[in-house]
Amino acid sequence: MFSIPQAEELNRAQAMLADTCMKKYGFDYEVPTGTKAPPGDPYANGRRYGVVKPELARKYGYHMPPNPDAPAQNAAGGGLKSGPRANHNSDERLAMVGPPRDDPDQDFQNPELRKIGVIPDGGCIGQAGRRLAQGKEYGRSRTAAEIRAKSYAESQNAPAVLKVFKEWSACMAGKGYTFNSPVDPPRSPVIKGDTAGAEEIQMAVADVACKESADVVKVWRDTEAAMQNKDIAAKQEQLNDARAARDQQLKAAAKIVAGG
Repeated sequence: MFSIPQAEELNRAQAMLADTCMKKYGFDYEVPTGTKAPPGDPYANGRRYGVVKPELARKYGYHMPPNPDAPAQNAAGGGLKSGPRANHNSDERLAMVGPPRDDPDQDFQNPELRKIGVIPDGGCIGQAGRRLAQGKEYGRSRTAAEIRAKSYAESQNAPAVLKVFKEWSACMAGKGYTFNSPVDPPRSPVIKGDTAGAEEIQMAVADVACKESADVVKVWRDTEAAMQNKDIAAKQEQLNDARAARDQQLKAAAKIVAGG
């Protein structure tokens, strides 16, 4: 897995390479500036089990607190979706991401651009990703992501977790709320708008208090960890390859960023 700072560096290097490629066609690609991960949470896991901090529930409800240092780009593996200029013509987009799958032979409208040469597979962004990947899987490991997603889903049906969910649900019922599990409140219609209203905050505060009384987070986290450890042991070879690929890409990215 890439931490947020690592993903940021990889994305920045990809953007720098893409920008060099785009300039060949007369376009620019915006290179993101460095950002910071939430303090103490380099992998952005803070909301995996919902709202868990009373002080944040009291102030923001289920809304994310404002973070001026929050990453503007997606984590490694998803591509840079907010880096390029918001408005770009069809030729610019073609240079950036290449022809669409349903029209692989699409070419530039501007005949002068056609003279430059064949559009790279996946456009300038795809070409940049391949250069950083150096023949390996680019960005986030699919194996690691699958393990993480699988444990989150399956843990919710584990006996120990179901037990604390039931205790949490009873606690919430005592406060006037009807929910089966802690994943349900964020879907409530009381959560609306850009900021939390009084009703949302009241529900979030109750949610956190019930999580604490039922020890939901610890039991859920420990159950997930056990599941992940089992899958990690079974897929150690793939994960070792992914770790080596990550380190290789970060080394290449560091050189590109330093030289920029």
